[in-house]
Amino acid sequence: MDPFSLTSPGPVNIDVGSSDVPKPVERRKWTTQEDLVLISAWLNTSKDPIVSNQHKLGSFWKRIEDYFNSSPQLTGFASREWSQCKQRWGRLNDQVSKFVGSYQAALKEQASGQNENDVMKSAHDIFFNDYHGKFTLEHAWRELRFDQKWRSISLPRDGAKEKRKEAAETVPDSEEVRPPGVKASKAAKRKKNGNEAAYDRLQSILDLKQNISKQKLLDRSIDCMHWEWKNCPTAWRGQYTRGSGKPTIILEAVASQDLWIWHAFFGLPGTLNDINVLDRSPVFDDIIQGRAPKINFKVNNHNYCMAYYLSDGIYPKWSTFIQSISLPQTPKAQLFAQHQEAVRKDVERAFGVLQARFAIVKNPALLWDKEKIGRIMRCCVILHNMIVEDERDRFTQYDTYEFESGESSRSS
Repeated sequence: MDPFSLTSPGPVNIDVGSSDVPKPVERRKWTTQEDLVLISAWLNTSKDPIVSNQHKLGSFWKRIEDYFNSSPQLTGFASREWSQCKQRWGRLNDQVSKFVGSYQAALKEQASGQNENDVMKSAHDIFFNDYHGKFTLEHAWRELRFDQKWRSISLPRDGAKEKRKEAAETVPDSEEVRPPGVKASKAAKRKKNGNEAAYDRLQSILDLKQNISKQKLLDRSIDCMHWEWKNCPTAWRGQYTRGSGKPTIILEAVASQDLWIWHAFFGLPGTLNDINVLDRSPVFDDIIQGRAPKINFKVNNHNYCMAYYLSDGIYPKWSTFIQSISLPQTPKAQLFAQHQEAVRKDVERAFGVLQARFAIVKNPALLWDKEKIGRIMRCCVILHNMIVEDERDRFTQYDTYEFESGESSRSS
C-alpha cells in the first residue's frame, strides 16, 4: 500500500516548513529622543500665527506627524503615524500631570537641609504609592514643567474648588489698593521705633542713589592719569619712564558730572598710551558678562541698549565711545563738538579733585612696593566716592550757559 495515498490508513506527514505564514510584528518602543521631539511638535504646532489652533482633530495630529517625521533629530528612525503620536502623547500627558501633583506634595513636605535630589526621590515615592507604579517619564516632565501652553491646558483640572481657592488667594493690584490717609500715615510714623525710622531713612537714601545712578549712566567720560613714582626700582625704571623722563604709574578712570568715579584701573607702566591701557583694562567686563545695568535710550529714531563713554580722539572708533568732531563745519556739528568737549572734561575734573583732596596722590609716590601703592590709590578713590556721595545733595545744579557773556558792541 502506498504510504502517501490518501486512502492509506496510516499517518500522513505534511511539510509546513515552506509555507508563507506571516510572523507577528514586534512592537517598537518609544525612545527618549522620540518623546522629546513629540513634545516639541505638540508645543509648536498651535503656535503658527496663521493656522493657530483653528483646525480639526485629524488635521492637527497630521501636522504633528509631519513635524515629527521631518525632524533632523530622528534621522535613521522609522516614521510614525499620527495615531501613534496621539496615543503616545495621551500617555505622556497623563503620567506627567500625575507626577506634577506628586512633586508639589513632595515640595510641601520638604524639610530643612533637603536638596533637589531628596525632593525628587520623595516625589517618586509618592507617585508609586498613589498609582502603584514607577514614573519613568522624568525627561518629559522636565521638558513640560515650565511650559506656559502645557500648564494652561493640562494642569487646571481640579474643578471649581481649586478655582475658588485661587480666587480667594488672589492679591489685588497695587493700583486698586486705597492709599492710607494723612492721619493714618502720621499715626503709623509716630508708632515706629528708632530702628524702623533708621531703616526708612536708609531705604530713601538707597532709592535716591539708584535714581541718580540711572541719570548719570549716560554722562560718563573715560581718560587716564599718570602718578609719578619717585622711588621706582632701577630695573623697572626704563619700563615706567615716559617722555618726561620720570617713571609714572597709570590710573584709568571713568567719571560722571558729579565727579563720582565709576571705574578705576591702576598699575600699568607709564610708557603705555591710552589705547594700550584700554586693551588691558576690565572696563567692558561687566558688559561682556552681563552684569552691567540695562540702558535703553532713543536717538534719531534709533533704539540703543548699551551705554557709552565720552572720550578724546586717541580712543578707537567703537560704538561705545562718543568722540568729538574734528574741524566741525556746520552749526550742528559745532554745537555737538562744543558740548562733547565740555562734558568729557568731567574725568579731568575728577582727577584734579582727587589730587587736591589727597596730597599723597598729588606728590610723587615714595614707596618701593607697587602693591602698596595700588592699595593707596584704591583707598583714595573709595574715600573720594564716599565724600561725593555724602555731599551730593548739597550740589546746586546751575545752568552754566546763563553766565556766559555774549558778544558786546561796547569798546574798551
